[in-house]
This record gives sequence, C-alpha cells and structure tokens, in this order.
Amino acid sequence: MMDQYFEVSYRIDLEKDFHKYLIKFYRKCPGYLFGIFGVFSGGGSILIAFLLYLSADSSYSISTHYISDLGIGPNGANLCFAIGLPLYGSIIFFYHLYEIHKSSNLKNNKILLIPIWFGLISYSMGGILAGLFPVNLLMHSVAAFLYFMGSIVYYSILIISTLLKNKKSLLFSILCGTILIVYCLFASISIVSQLVPEILNFISITFCEWLTLFFHFPAILIRSLYLLIVRKLAERKKLSDVDLLVILNRGYVPT
Repeated sequence: MMDQYFEVSYRIDLEKDFHKYLIKFYRKCPGYLFGIFGVFSGGGSILIAFLLYLSADSSYSISTHYISDLGIGPNGANLCFAIGLPLYGSIIFFYHLYEIHKSSNLKNNKILLIPIWFGLISYSMGGILAGLFPVNLLMHSVAAFLYFMGSIVYYSILIISTLLKNKKSLLFSILCGTILIVYCLFASISIVSQLVPEILNFISITFCEWLTLFFHFPAILIRSLYLLIVRKLAERKKLSDVDLLVILNRGYVPT
C-alpha cells in the first residue's frame, strides 16, 4: 500500500516538474514561434523543391505526383526535401506540445493525453523519417503511415477536447476540423482505391494528398499568428498567466 502511495506521489511530482519546465521554456521561446517557423521551414522547403523539380522536369504536377516524389527529384529537389521535412517535423513537435501544454481541458481529462501524445509522436516522427528516407524505400511508406495516422489521431483528440469545453473557440474548432477532414479524405480514398482501383479514374489521389498540405500549413500559421496577437494584447493589458490561459482556451481577449 505504501509503495503504491509513493509511486503515485512520485508520478505527480514528475508531472509538476515537467509542467514547471515547460512554463519556463515557453516563456523564453513562445510556442507560436515554433508554429510559424515550422510552417515556413516545411512549406518553404517543399515549395523550393517543387520549383527545382519543375525546372528540370515540366511533367511534375500535383495531380499526378505525390509530395514524397520530391524526395527523389532532380536539380537538388531531393536534397531540399530531405532537409526541410525533418526540420519541419522537429520544429512543429514543440508547437503541438505547446498546444497540449496550454489546453486546460486536456489536463482535466487525462484519459485523452495518451492518444494525443501517441498521435503527436507518430505525426512528428513520421515527418522526420519521411524526409530522411526517399519514397523508393519501404521505410518511407512506414513513415508516411505514421505521419498520416498520427495527424488523424492528434486532431481527432483535439476536437474532442474542444467539444468538451463549456466555451468553445470557434476559430480553433474550424481549423482543427478542416485539417481532420482533409486527412480523413485522403486516408479514405487511399483505402478505397485499394479495393476499387477504378475510383482513381475520377479522383486524383495525389491531389488529395496535396490538399492536406494546402489546408494543414495555413491552419497552423493562422493559429500561431492568432496566439501571437493574443500574447501581445495580453502584454498590453498586463494580464496574468491565468487570464492568458483563459484566452487561449476560450478564444477571445477579456475586456
């Protein structure tokens, strides 16, 4: 009985220490900066790789080629992709960790922490590994599966935690919902196309994959810029950390 008590007490102390560390860390380097830098590193490297590929091979198109094809592209596109995607996966991890850290609803519903951590780690590691291993290797397929599965799990839990709130952030709900929809669309078409290949005569699966990028990156950027604006307004109004937490969870600045 005493062993169980000390084990629980030790776990609580670890959680408190980790929470204090995150508070200090994100005070020095706010989480929204990771979102902004993550989008520009990932989106910028993919855009440059796309242009490099296109300059050497005009047949490259989002309706016929996967994003991952940039990893074996000519004219330096492969190198740009191999550097940018792991960088994105590493940076964006700390942005999403910030989201989890600032969500009071996730702290109050700890049963949601396990799947959201699973989704975050899978999503981040998948992005890193997908850049390190080109599309012609089996490991890339494993990494891509981890990335898309992790994204779906992560945003599903975020939406669930948002729905459990008394006062919901409309902007955050729309952004997360949009991201989840496009990822589920791509995953559904990928599965259905294996069973009914004829569906690819009507739908471009590669374009659906690009849609996840077109919606995901802007959504993170919008959310990050929103958090930046909220932080500046909070500093101007000299709000406490408690008030700031209320803002981040409810989605508005109290007067």
